[in-house]
This record gives sequence, C-alpha cells and structure tokens, in this order.
Amino acid sequence: MSRFEDAIAVLTAETGWEPIPSDRPGGVRFELEDGPDLELFAPDGRHLFFQALLAEAGPDENPEHAAEALARQAAATALKRASILSFDGRTFHLHLALDLKEAGPGKILAGAKAFLNDWDWWRLNAAPASAPAPAGPWLRL
Repeated sequence: MSRFEDAIAVLTAETGWEPIPSDRPGGVRFELEDGPDLELFAPDGRHLFFQALLAEAGPDENPEHAAEALARQAAATALKRASILSFDGRTFHLHLALDLKEAGPGKILAGAKAFLNDWDWWRLNAAPASAPAPAGPWLRL
C-alpha cells in the first residue's frame, strides 16, 4: 500500500467518509454533507494535498476586487491559518500540503482538521457573497 493509500485509509477509518475517485489521476474526493467536496491527491507520492472549492465569484461580482480583498485577508491571517488560498479566474480554493514521509495517522487527521477548520473560517469570515454559509465544525477529534 502506498503512503497516499495509507492516508486515505486513516481518514476513512477515523471519519467514516467514503472515498470517491477524483477527476485528478490518482486522487480521491470526499463529499462532506453540508460541506466541501474535499479532494486529496499525491502527485509525487511524497506530499499529500488537500484541496476544496471555497467559492466562485458571482455573475455580478468583480472577481479581481474579490481576489484583492481576500488577498489582504490572507496576508493578515497567514500566521493563523494552515491552508493556502488560491484564485483562478472566478474561483477561490483552499489548499494544504503535508509531507507523507513524516505524516503518521495523527498528523493526517490533524491536517484534515486544520484544513476543514480553515475552510469553515474562510467561509464564515471572508468568502465572496456567493458562498453559502458554513455548517461546520467538520472534524471533531
């Protein structure tokens, strides 16, 4: 079993989430009830990446203005948030990377918890108006 498969097995066993094959080769998704579609992948076999859509800019929303506002917020909270915010045209995503060589079960679960708590925080505090309200906390360990 690969380290990535081990990480997925840990998350599945501890949370009860069911992995779904992702559009990304070698990746999996978890469709969380009232939450994000959480995608996990390990393209190099050494790093585990968590990714989830935060929001899409609305049709009447200027995505550049939303991105500027979120960038200011990301800079202001960088030391408090484990996840990285990204912007791609009209969509905002969160990402978190873990080193699979050093990631035992506890670190995998802590990473998932930190990522989902960050996702929830962004949705509550800074997401564009088009984002639905958060429903977390997502992972209680």
